[in-house]
Amino acid sequence: MPLLNPNLLMELKAHWKKFENELGGLSEQLVSLTKKYVNSLSGNIRDRFPEPELLSAFACFDPNYLPLRRDERESYGFDQIKELVER
Repeated sequence: MPLLNPNLLMELKAHWKKFENELGGLSEQLVSLTKKYVNSLSGNIRDRFPEPELLSAFACFDPNYLPLRRDERESYGFDQIKELVER
């Protein structure tokens, strides 16, 4: 499972651009502060979960990855949850 859904990432970028455009000149300070916050948060998450496999295991909680077929849903996420519990 990918760390972030690529479609979600594109959607977030589009929302961010819209947000920047709507705020105009006042946005410079807010954008700067928000980017610092997001970068710091990202760094903290990477520090807390230095192994990409461990962080990727959280993707099993994303409903976008839930299989459509019932038989596939029965065992969906078991391996990822096991990974999280064992760490």
